[in-house]
Amino acid sequence: IKYVAEVGYDEVEIYGYQNGQYFGLPASEFYALVKDTGMSIRSAHYLTGRSEADWSGTMTNGWDQAIEDAVAAGQSHMVLSWLPESERSMDHYQSLPDLLNRAGEQCKAAGLQLAYHNHDFEFISSGDFMPMYHILDNTDPELLKMELDLYWIVLAGHDPIEFFEKYAGRTELWHVKDLGERDGEQTTVEVGNGSIDFKKIFAESATAGMQAFFVEQDHSPDPKASVRTSFGALQKILA
Repeated sequence: IKYVAEVGYDEVEIYGYQNGQYFGLPASEFYALVKDTGMSIRSAHYLTGRSEADWSGTMTNGWDQAIEDAVAAGQSHMVLSWLPESERSMDHYQSLPDLLNRAGEQCKAAGLQLAYHNHDFEFISSGDFMPMYHILDNTDPELLKMELDLYWIVLAGHDPIEFFEKYAGRTELWHVKDLGERDGEQTTVEVGNGSIDFKKIFAESATAGMQAFFVEQDHSPDPKASVRTSFGALQKILA
Protein backbone atom coordinates (compact mmCIF):
# COMPACT_ATOMS: atom_id res chain seq x y z
CA ILE A 1 0.00 0.00 0.00
CA LYS A 2 2.85 2.37 0.81
CA TYR A 3 4.44 1.60 -2.56
CA VAL A 4 1.19 2.39 -4.40
CA ALA A 5 1.12 5.80 -2.72
CA GLU A 6 4.77 6.42 -3.57
CA VAL A 7 4.06 5.76 -7.26
CA GLY A 8 1.55 8.61 -7.18
CA TYR A 9 -1.90 7.12 -6.70
CA ASP A 10 -4.00 9.25 -4.39
CA GLU A 11 -6.98 7.00 -3.68
CA VAL A 12 -7.81 3.32 -3.66
CA GLU A 13 -10.65 0.86 -3.88
CA ILE A 14 -10.29 -1.97 -1.38
CA TYR A 15 -11.60 -5.51 -1.08
CA GLY A 16 -11.60 -8.41 1.36
CA TYR A 17 -14.07 -7.05 3.92
CA GLN A 18 -15.23 -9.95 6.11
CA ASN A 19 -16.56 -10.02 9.64
CA GLY A 20 -15.53 -6.41 10.23
CA GLN A 21 -11.94 -7.01 9.12
CA TYR A 22 -9.57 -6.63 6.19
CA PHE A 23 -6.87 -9.29 5.90
CA GLY A 24 -7.01 -10.05 9.61
CA LEU A 25 -6.97 -6.41 10.71
CA PRO A 26 -9.96 -4.64 12.26
CA ALA A 27 -11.44 -2.35 9.63
CA SER A 28 -10.45 0.76 11.59
CA GLU A 29 -6.79 -0.34 11.68
CA PHE A 30 -6.75 -1.12 7.98
CA TYR A 31 -8.27 2.27 7.18
CA ALA A 32 -5.60 3.97 9.27
CA LEU A 33 -2.89 2.02 7.45
CA VAL A 34 -4.14 3.30 4.09
CA LYS A 35 -4.70 6.87 5.21
CA ASP A 36 -1.26 7.08 6.83
CA THR A 37 0.16 6.92 3.30
CA GLY A 38 -1.81 10.03 2.33
CA MET A 39 -4.28 8.14 0.19
CA SER A 40 -8.05 8.12 0.63
CA ILE A 41 -10.48 5.21 0.25
CA ARG A 42 -13.04 5.86 -2.46
CA SER A 43 -14.89 2.54 -2.43
CA ALA A 44 -14.77 -1.13 -1.48
CA HIS A 45 -16.04 -4.45 -2.79
CA TYR A 46 -18.70 -6.67 -1.20
CA LEU A 47 -20.76 -9.78 -1.94
CA THR A 48 -24.47 -10.58 -1.84
CA GLY A 49 -23.89 -13.22 0.85
CA ARG A 50 -26.26 -15.69 -0.79
CA SER A 51 -23.39 -18.17 -1.15
CA GLU A 52 -21.46 -17.22 2.01
CA ALA A 53 -23.73 -18.12 4.91
CA ASP A 54 -21.01 -17.64 7.56
CA TRP A 55 -19.61 -14.44 6.05
CA SER A 56 -20.69 -11.26 7.85
CA GLY A 57 -20.53 -7.98 5.99
CA THR A 58 -22.57 -8.92 2.92
CA MET A 59 -25.85 -7.61 1.56
CA THR A 60 -27.75 -10.39 3.31
CA ASN A 61 -25.74 -10.67 6.53
CA GLY A 62 -24.31 -7.75 8.46
CA TRP A 63 -24.96 -5.10 5.82
CA ASP A 64 -25.67 -2.46 8.46
CA GLN A 65 -22.21 -2.99 9.95
CA ALA A 66 -20.60 -2.94 6.51
CA ILE A 67 -22.27 0.40 5.83
CA GLU A 68 -21.16 1.76 9.18
CA ASP A 69 -17.56 0.77 8.47
CA ALA A 70 -17.74 2.21 4.95
CA VAL A 71 -18.86 5.55 6.34
CA ALA A 72 -16.01 5.44 8.86
CA ALA A 73 -13.58 4.84 5.98
CA GLY A 74 -14.81 7.94 4.18
CA GLN A 75 -16.04 5.97 1.19
CA SER A 76 -18.42 7.33 -1.42
CA HIS A 77 -19.31 3.93 -2.93
CA MET A 78 -19.98 0.32 -1.96
CA VAL A 79 -19.68 -2.11 -4.87
CA LEU A 80 -21.09 -5.59 -5.48
CA SER A 81 -17.93 -7.15 -6.87
CA TRP A 82 -18.81 -10.64 -8.05
CA LEU A 83 -21.50 -13.23 -8.50
CA PRO A 84 -20.17 -16.74 -7.89
CA GLU A 85 -21.34 -19.34 -10.39
CA SER A 86 -23.99 -20.58 -7.96
CA GLU A 87 -25.68 -17.16 -8.22
CA ARG A 88 -25.89 -17.01 -12.00
CA SER A 89 -29.09 -19.01 -12.43
CA MET A 90 -32.22 -17.43 -13.89
CA ASP A 91 -33.89 -17.51 -10.47
CA HIS A 92 -31.00 -15.63 -8.89
CA TYR A 93 -30.91 -13.06 -11.68
CA GLN A 94 -34.65 -12.49 -11.45
CA SER A 95 -34.52 -11.76 -7.71
CA LEU A 96 -31.24 -9.82 -7.74
CA PRO A 97 -32.69 -6.38 -8.64
CA ASP A 98 -34.89 -6.36 -5.53
CA LEU A 99 -31.91 -7.21 -3.34
CA LEU A 100 -29.85 -4.46 -4.98
CA ASN A 101 -32.61 -1.89 -4.59
CA ARG A 102 -32.94 -2.69 -0.89
CA ALA A 103 -29.19 -2.58 -0.32
CA GLY A 104 -29.00 0.61 -2.35
CA GLU A 105 -31.69 2.25 -0.24
CA GLN A 106 -29.69 1.49 2.91
CA CYS A 107 -26.56 2.91 1.29
CA LYS A 108 -28.36 6.05 0.20
CA ALA A 109 -29.72 6.63 3.72
CA ALA A 110 -26.11 6.61 4.95
CA GLY A 111 -24.87 8.97 2.23
CA LEU A 112 -23.30 6.20 0.16
CA GLN A 113 -23.83 4.98 -3.40
CA LEU A 114 -24.19 1.31 -4.32
CA ALA A 115 -22.67 0.13 -7.61
CA TYR A 116 -22.34 -3.11 -9.57
CA HIS A 117 -19.02 -4.41 -10.92
CA ASN A 118 -19.18 -6.60 -14.02
CA HIS A 119 -17.20 -9.45 -15.45
CA ASP A 120 -17.79 -10.96 -18.88
CA PHE A 121 -20.56 -13.40 -17.94
CA GLU A 122 -23.13 -10.64 -17.38
CA PHE A 123 -22.79 -9.76 -21.07
CA ILE A 124 -23.48 -13.27 -22.34
CA SER A 125 -27.04 -13.49 -23.67
CA SER A 126 -29.39 -16.44 -23.34
CA GLY A 127 -31.98 -15.88 -26.03
CA ASP A 128 -33.07 -12.28 -25.56
CA PHE A 129 -32.01 -12.22 -21.90
CA MET A 130 -28.76 -10.44 -21.02
CA PRO A 131 -28.00 -10.39 -17.27
CA MET A 132 -26.30 -7.00 -17.33
CA TYR A 133 -29.18 -5.22 -18.99
CA HIS A 134 -31.68 -7.05 -16.78
CA ILE A 135 -29.89 -5.89 -13.63
CA LEU A 136 -29.67 -2.26 -14.66
CA ASP A 137 -33.10 -2.04 -16.33
CA ASN A 138 -34.82 -3.39 -13.22
CA THR A 139 -33.08 -1.33 -10.54
CA ASP A 140 -33.59 2.28 -9.58
CA PRO A 141 -30.90 4.34 -11.37
CA GLU A 142 -30.52 6.45 -8.24
CA LEU A 143 -29.97 3.41 -6.03
CA LEU A 144 -27.62 1.41 -8.28
CA LYS A 145 -24.81 2.80 -10.39
CA MET A 146 -22.23 0.90 -12.43
CA GLU A 147 -18.57 0.16 -11.95
CA LEU A 148 -17.65 -0.84 -15.48
CA ASP A 149 -14.64 -3.09 -15.86
CA LEU A 150 -13.33 -2.06 -19.27
CA TYR A 151 -11.32 -5.24 -19.79
CA TRP A 152 -14.25 -7.56 -19.18
CA ILE A 153 -16.75 -5.68 -21.34
CA VAL A 154 -14.29 -5.56 -24.22
CA LEU A 155 -13.42 -9.25 -23.75
CA ALA A 156 -17.15 -10.01 -23.94
CA GLY A 157 -17.29 -8.29 -27.33
CA HIS A 158 -19.15 -5.12 -26.35
CA ASP A 159 -18.26 -1.46 -26.81
CA PRO A 160 -17.84 0.53 -23.56
CA ILE A 161 -18.87 3.75 -25.30
CA GLU A 162 -22.14 2.22 -26.47
CA PHE A 163 -22.71 1.12 -22.89
CA PHE A 164 -22.07 4.68 -21.63
CA GLU A 165 -24.62 5.99 -24.11
CA LYS A 166 -27.23 3.36 -23.22
CA TYR A 167 -26.88 4.12 -19.48
CA ALA A 168 -25.83 7.76 -19.70
CA GLY A 169 -24.62 9.21 -16.42
CA ARG A 170 -24.86 5.89 -14.60
CA THR A 171 -21.31 4.54 -14.95
CA GLU A 172 -19.69 6.40 -12.08
CA LEU A 173 -16.72 4.09 -11.52
CA TRP A 174 -14.38 2.30 -13.94
CA HIS A 175 -11.82 -0.48 -13.67
CA VAL A 176 -8.97 0.27 -16.03
CA LYS A 177 -6.88 -2.68 -17.20
CA ASP A 178 -5.70 -3.66 -20.66
CA LEU A 179 -6.39 -6.70 -22.80
CA GLY A 180 -3.26 -8.41 -24.07
CA GLU A 181 -1.23 -11.60 -24.12
CA ARG A 182 1.36 -13.13 -21.87
CA ASP A 183 3.06 -16.47 -22.53
CA GLY A 184 0.78 -16.95 -25.51
CA GLU A 185 -2.43 -16.59 -23.51
CA GLN A 186 -4.96 -13.77 -23.42
CA THR A 187 -4.93 -12.00 -20.06
CA THR A 188 -4.94 -8.67 -18.28
CA VAL A 189 -1.87 -6.55 -18.89
CA GLU A 190 -0.63 -3.08 -17.95
CA VAL A 191 -2.48 -0.09 -19.38
CA GLY A 192 -0.86 0.73 -22.71
CA ASN A 193 0.48 -2.79 -23.25
CA GLY A 194 -2.70 -4.18 -24.78
CA SER A 195 -5.33 -3.46 -27.41
CA ILE A 196 -7.90 -1.27 -25.61
CA ASP A 197 -8.17 2.33 -26.90
CA PHE A 198 -8.28 4.12 -23.56
CA LYS A 199 -7.89 7.59 -25.03
CA LYS A 200 -11.11 7.13 -27.01
CA ILE A 201 -12.90 5.73 -23.98
CA PHE A 202 -11.75 8.47 -21.59
CA ALA A 203 -12.98 11.07 -24.08
CA GLU A 204 -16.51 9.86 -23.23
CA SER A 205 -16.12 10.08 -19.44
CA ALA A 206 -18.75 12.83 -19.21
CA THR A 207 -21.30 10.69 -21.06
CA ALA A 208 -20.56 7.85 -18.66
CA GLY A 209 -20.84 10.08 -15.61
CA MET A 210 -17.45 8.83 -14.43
CA GLN A 211 -16.39 10.08 -11.00
CA ALA A 212 -13.36 7.87 -10.41
CA PHE A 213 -11.38 5.07 -12.03
CA PHE A 214 -9.11 2.42 -10.59
CA VAL A 215 -6.13 0.67 -12.12
CA GLU A 216 -6.52 -3.07 -11.78
CA GLN A 217 -4.59 -6.03 -13.11
CA ASP A 218 -5.73 -9.53 -12.27
CA HIS A 219 -2.42 -11.23 -13.01
CA SER A 220 1.14 -9.94 -13.13
CA PRO A 221 4.59 -11.50 -12.82
CA ASP A 222 5.74 -8.26 -11.15
CA PRO A 223 2.84 -6.38 -9.49
CA LYS A 224 4.96 -3.40 -8.40
CA ALA A 225 6.27 -2.86 -11.92
CA SER A 226 2.75 -3.20 -13.31
CA VAL A 227 1.37 -0.61 -10.89
CA ARG A 228 4.03 1.87 -12.00
CA THR A 229 3.71 1.10 -15.73
CA SER A 230 -0.05 1.62 -15.74
CA PHE A 231 0.31 4.88 -13.80
CA GLY A 232 2.78 6.23 -16.34
CA ALA A 233 0.66 5.18 -19.30
CA LEU A 234 -2.42 6.85 -17.88
CA GLN A 235 -0.55 10.09 -17.30
CA LYS A 236 0.18 10.16 -21.04
CA ILE A 237 -3.36 9.16 -22.03
CA LEU A 238 -4.91 11.86 -19.85
CA ALA A 239 -2.41 14.60 -20.71
